[in-house]
Amino acid sequence: DAQGQYSRGLVLMNAQKTEDAVKAFQAAAAADPTLADAFYWLGSQLLNLGRNDEAAVAYEKYLALKPGNAQQEAAAQGILGAIKKK
Repeated sequence: DAQGQYSRGLVLMNAQKTEDAVKAFQAAAAADPTLADAFYWLGSQLLNLGRNDEAAVAYEKYLALKPGNAQQEAAAQGILGAIKKK
């Protein structure tokens, strides 16, 4: 389920298993396309892997869901701006 995959992604991310975290966040987002935080952390992990174009898509989906977390929204907007300047 989406929440289980999301939780698994957080554990993997904290263990610095970035590739596996990406897969878990992708599965969470596929299972529940309204789970904004899955897209946020997916973008974060993709960025860590240098997959900037994919990260930008994840951050755009996150922002489109209007998650209501001002700090994460500001971070996502700043990262998107930086990616698009490159």
